[in-house]
Amino acid sequence: MSKKEKENNGQESIESNNKENQAELINKIFESQDKEMAIRKQELALAEKEQEQSFKYATKALEFQAQDRIDERKIDKTKLNYGFYYALAILIFFGLFVFGCFYTDNVNLIVSIIKGLALIIPSSFGGYYFGFAKGKKTSQEEGYEILEE
Repeated sequence: MSKKEKENNGQESIESNNKENQAELINKIFESQDKEMAIRKQELALAEKEQEQSFKYATKALEFQAQDRIDERKIDKTKLNYGFYYALAILIFFGLFVFGCFYTDNVNLIVSIIKGLALIIPSSFGGYYFGFAKGKKTSQEEGYEILEE
């Protein structure tokens, strides 16, 4: 064999090796893409399951929250009813007291009580709301959460 034939055979073998290597690389690329697709399908299935579980959890949490709110509304209604009855009892007692004062002709006693109440009631509400506002400001400065009733 001549030198040129050996070079041609060498080039042909290199070219055939390159073609085989290229075919192997292409096959490896397709295999890796298939694996990536399979992994992606698994990830999508897991994400779908996660969304389903999140939805179920949120639904259950809302159900429990609604049940808790029912109990809170019952308690609030009970407090409101007792407050109404308490205020009604005080008004009846005050009415009987006023009636008794008129009956015994002690109108001056009623006038002096009303003068006292005219000073006590506004100052009571003012002191309560001043303390409430001060407590709210202090708790905000200290970083506490304020729960509204």
